[in-house]
Amino acid sequence: MSSKTVDRRFDDVAVFARESNGLSAKVSVVIPTYNRAEDVVRAARSALAQTLPPHQVIVVDDGSTDNTAELVRALPEPVLYIPKSNGGVSSARNTAFPQVTGDYVALLDSDDHWDPRWLETAVNSIEAVPGAGAACCTRARGVRPDGSEIGIAPPKPGVVNGMLRLPDLLMGGMMGSNVVLRTEARNAAGDFDTTLKTGEDIDFALRVAVSTTIVEVAQPLVNVTSTPGSLSRNINTGNRLKVYAKFEQEHPEQARHFAKEFRDARVATTLGYARDLMWARQLPAARERLRESWRYRPTVEAAKLAIKLVVLSALGRGRTPG
Repeated sequence: MSSKTVDRRFDDVAVFARESNGLSAKVSVVIPTYNRAEDVVRAARSALAQTLPPHQVIVVDDGSTDNTAELVRALPEPVLYIPKSNGGVSSARNTAFPQVTGDYVALLDSDDHWDPRWLETAVNSIEAVPGAGAACCTRARGVRPDGSEIGIAPPKPGVVNGMLRLPDLLMGGMMGSNVVLRTEARNAAGDFDTTLKTGEDIDFALRVAVSTTIVEVAQPLVNVTSTPGSLSRNINTGNRLKVYAKFEQEHPEQARHFAKEFRDARVATTLGYARDLMWARQLPAARERLRESWRYRPTVEAAKLAIKLVVLSALGRGRTPG
């Protein structure tokens, strides 16, 4: 699907929404961006096209050097353009938060876009559950940059009664585009941690889970674009473990309550890091991560990976120069 086709569809839905929707909830949409001029226009148009029209669409330009400013400033109200010096996606989101005047905050990454029903569905899901403060789309639709579909995320295991618990978020799931929160719940959770270059989504999600009830939205109403520059594609070898340690320090009671789940998450995380490092042929680092995983809990998966590492190391020693 071309961007022009997507834009026309969003325009048509926006007209329908303005003429026929009587919902009163005020939603402030926060979109951080950096050098994604055309993508951020698509993201903003998808926000404007919601069947529950947004109260604000706050685009924070994190120091772009392309024509982002020109294109975003040409968008209609209620789009608000805020430029800033480059500081990263967490810094950009945090810059937007003081400008929020809506009852709800919805996060949207500039390379992603929404189905027109997302905000309405998310807000209705929250308001249907007493005490709920957030909604999360657990079955996002993966798309290529041209809009063609890659696939839909499988159902999230372990979800009880349609509510996401803290353990459900230890390995991810609440991303930059699939969460809507009551503004007071966002305030209670706090800002994004600017010291984390990756893993900031998990850190934020765990704080949200402590502060409020999170409702699951299982319909694929969020489109997540897979591109070489996406943060989710970056390999990192430590931030998620730092997030766990930080949470345990700040929320010791909850961490003790879910001690087994935290241990299991560390096992899976270190195995994942070891696997990534192995395929990147960083074998000493892979072995260290594997040993770390084994210390948390011995697993068959770790034993199999250890054998692969031995084979790869032997093959490497057997090579001759030239």
